[in-house]
Amino acid sequence: MVRSTLIIIAPLITALLIGCNTNSSSPKENLYNISINTVGKGTVSKSPDKKNYNHNEEVKLKANANDGYVFIKWKGGISGNNNPKTIHVIENTSVKATFKTYKDAIDFNLRSTEIENHKVQKANLSITNNIPHPVDVEKLFIEDAENHKVVRLNSGSLLTGEYKSKYYPIEEYSQVLPLKKEDFKKLTAVIKLKDRGQKIILKAKATIQ
Repeated sequence: MVRSTLIIIAPLITALLIGCNTNSSSPKENLYNISINTVGKGTVSKSPDKKNYNHNEEVKLKANANDGYVFIKWKGGISGNNNPKTIHVIENTSVKATFKTYKDAIDFNLRSTEIENHKVQKANLSITNNIPHPVDVEKLFIEDAENHKVVRLNSGSLLTGEYKSKYYPIEEYSQVLPLKKEDFKKLTAVIKLKDRGQKIILKAKATIQ
């Protein structure tokens, strides 16, 4: 009787052991999500675009700026400014893309640097590109209150992080401009940019230091 019982139980124990080994070798695969947030006006696309991703799955993120805006950087679960950006998902990931207007992304200033007898002796025009790619400068000039161009500057490409600064003695200005302080403040620096199909015009009013 005991022997018969053992014969019946033995196959059941074997089956249970096989089942346990099978489950331990094939754990349920984890799934993760990517949440997207933006600062400024723009969107972020995912490729492949789906709700959940397998562990270590490769995903390409692309920041798409609205007209008048430009992508600046990634924050959150990723960093840097490469666009598009490829990541491997190993956990739930929160991504933030920052977009800025060109006016906010490019520092552009016209300031007086020397004043004598209430007259401006020199002017300083400075530009810094904070966009993560070069920008084409089509035109760059300084104009007076009647929109007369008094200084024309070289065009070209403005590299990422590049800072350009130049001093302009008064003899480089048109003779029609008396550079008293109140007249200097009527000057405006104008830069015309072309970037990825967009044309942008930025202006900087002259200020007295």
